[in-house]
Amino acid sequence: MKKCKFLQNINKKDSWIEAKFYGVFQYSTIIKESMMVGGLSGGVIAYPVAIVEDKSGLQSVELYRVKEIENE
Repeated sequence: MKKCKFLQNINKKDSWIEAKFYGVFQYSTIIKESMMVGGLSGGVIAYPVAIVEDKSGLQSVELYRVKEIENE
């Protein structure tokens, strides 16, 4: 298992927490078509996320919030 640090609170630059790093995965969600004239046509939004585990359990976090990945 790899270790990492992740930024728990993006408003506090000193809130780095040590956690287990599970990997990088793709999050995706479907956007429904808008009923409004000229609205969005719908589609899929997808982006990468990091899965980490701290004392509160597994979390999905943005990649920019993860640093210092080390092997155990």
